[in-house]
Amino acid sequence: MGHLNRRKSVIVDASAQRRMILGISVLPLAVMLIAAIAMWFFGNRLFEEAKDSNADLPSLGVLTMIQYLFVVTTGALAVIQAVRYSNRVIGPAVRIKRSLQQIRAGDLETPIKLRRGDALTDVADELNRLMEHLRRNTPAKTPVSTEKPEADSALEVEHAQ
Repeated sequence: MGHLNRRKSVIVDASAQRRMILGISVLPLAVMLIAAIAMWFFGNRLFEEAKDSNADLPSLGVLTMIQYLFVVTTGALAVIQAVRYSNRVIGPAVRIKRSLQQIRAGDLETPIKLRRGDALTDVADELNRLMEHLRRNTPAKTPVSTEKPEADSALEVEHAQ
């Protein structure tokens, strides 16, 4: 039943998610890029030394490929996790923002509903408690009548004479 409440898109707010993904993944990707360059540099030197000394190192190529595969896989996983995390933060932020817009428009009955596993559930719960408090402690608005009270009508008749 949890699949019925899934977000239809991974990208909820493209600009906010882009900023978050970059903020989360730039440093790990930069470190992995530096590691890949260092591995390439030292791997080439090692291959040259092995070639110059006529050494037979059959597992060196496999080891190098495993290292590169590790760097690429780890980088891809860092980006995928950043996208997933941004979806769990930005999605609820967008929902809370929409709910607050409805509240500002006067709809105090709409609760803020987030999905299981989303971030910001504490914020949504606190906003729901605030709305409940406001509903209980705010006097109900009386409908504005278009008819004038009889006393006002009588005064207007006296002033007209």
